Amino acid sequence: MGYYIHKTGITTYSKYKYLCTRNTINYLITMLGNFTFQNPTRLHFGKESLGKLSEELQNYGPKVMLTYGGGSIKKNGIYDQVVAVLQAAGKTVIEEPGVMPNPTIEKVLEGAKLANEVLRQSL
Repeated sequence: MGYYIHKTGITTYSKYKYLCTRNTINYLITMLGNFTFQNPTRLHFGKESLGKLSEELQNYGPKVMLTYGGGSIKKNGIYDQVVAVLQAAGKTVIEEPGVMPNPTIEKVLEGAKLANEVLRQSL
């Protein structure tokens, strides 16, 4: 069990990321040019990871976008536990269910549109 908080946007993760060859790296450098990528994501893993969520929430604003996939998050009970912590912290929860692993750009844009609508409502 674990959760993550991501401040800067979308990260694509591949289980094959460690299988890069020198040719692949050279191709990426040629294709993309020189660049710096920063991904300030904090991950908490383990049985006690949910207990750290309320502490982390102090670093963020009053609204939280909760994204998740299918129904397993609700079947295993973690959904109710996370929502309880969010509500206890006084957060407004905006949900985006049905997010698949490696989501399509359409699903990402759907979530971005929802986040923008909520942001506009608060102005």
